[in-house]
Amino acid sequence: MLAEFKRTLYDDFIVSFVRLILDIKPVLDTFKDWGPASGLAVKRLTAKLCWLLLVAGYFRVSDIHSIDDERSHITQCELNLVIVAPKEKRAGRLIENPWQITTYTYRILCPVLACSFCK
Repeated sequence: MLAEFKRTLYDDFIVSFVRLILDIKPVLDTFKDWGPASGLAVKRLTAKLCWLLLVAGYFRVSDIHSIDDERSHITQCELNLVIVAPKEKRAGRLIENPWQITTYTYRILCPVLACSFCK
């Protein structure tokens, strides 16, 4: 069993993601074509906001589902989100993760502006 394990370590089936290069240019081009968030339909605005939160905010899909809308708010230059993780509990209470995202100078890629049009 140990010999088989060692053989698979050097096998070509193992793919390393250390130097993974992702090309996000098609997504950025799509956002440029769509224009500013103020003129987007709800479906496109939601898709754009979720993508920006996943990439710019380093969220997971489960994090986006766990955002508490009532406690999240937007100031002039910040998006403050409260993520409630229902699966995780500490001392019988839900764990809350506060997140703060500031505005970007490039307005098409700014999740704060995209979220301000959703609320």
